[in-house]
Amino acid sequence: MKINYKEIRDYQYSSQININKSLGININDFKFSFYTFLKSRFYIEASVFLIFLSIKLNLKPNFLTSIYFVLGIIGGVFLSISYQSDYFLIIGVLIFFSKGIFDWSDGGLARITKRTSDFGIFFDSWSGKMGYISFVSGFSFYLFNFSNYYGFNSLIFIIFLIIFLICKSMEVNFINNENFINKNYKKKFKKLNRLDKLKKKFNLLKNLFDDRARSIDLICLLMIINLKYNVFLVLSIIFCFIVLKSIISLIYKLLKTINANS
Repeated sequence: MKINYKEIRDYQYSSQININKSLGININDFKFSFYTFLKSRFYIEASVFLIFLSIKLNLKPNFLTSIYFVLGIIGGVFLSISYQSDYFLIIGVLIFFSKGIFDWSDGGLARITKRTSDFGIFFDSWSGKMGYISFVSGFSFYLFNFSNYYGFNSLIFIIFLIIFLICKSMEVNFINNENFINKNYKKKFKKLNRLDKLKKKFNLLKNLFDDRARSIDLICLLMIINLKYNVFLVLSIIFCFIVLKSIISLIYKLLKTINANS
């Protein structure tokens, strides 16, 4: 396949601007979202090189997605064992800061080489979810190891981690029924008015410490700061908030399913 570097770069900028715009994110807004502006440029420029190299080596999009998935697991492991060495923490943070390059590359490679597939879309989404679960798990063990100095607090993080994992595993059961639920949900709008109000209230918190890069990067930055200055309490509050938000999300989906089927 003949395509030059500039064509790939132009395509990536155009496609990523449109993709993020559909998600309500303006990656060109430096004034109000300077971090998103800079991070997106880093991802795009790096992904352009990766796509160009992948075309030359005839690599498949799912291969890049596999690397994205594996990096998420490895990053979580490094966070979990970071008590052994500060270098492990730094490596874990760097992995989570950079692994999104592969997420921005696999889709671009698939579209450019006309190798898009339903499995590829599912695999990409699933890898992102698993990467986030790996991050929260690593984050939990990071706090657990640090909290050895605080006695029984250690047990709290393990219990909260189990709750988080249970919530995430149960949410998977809603994926196949999402179209049915939404269809019935709209038909019974009046009946579900209270539930709709609950959703609006929850949306205020939905984007706070979610699975997007900016939230993970902020937590990683606080971990690095914690090497020098004790911000353990702040990290603990953030972790508990993530778990509680997962519980609220699960409860909302359960209520939505029950009402849509009643």
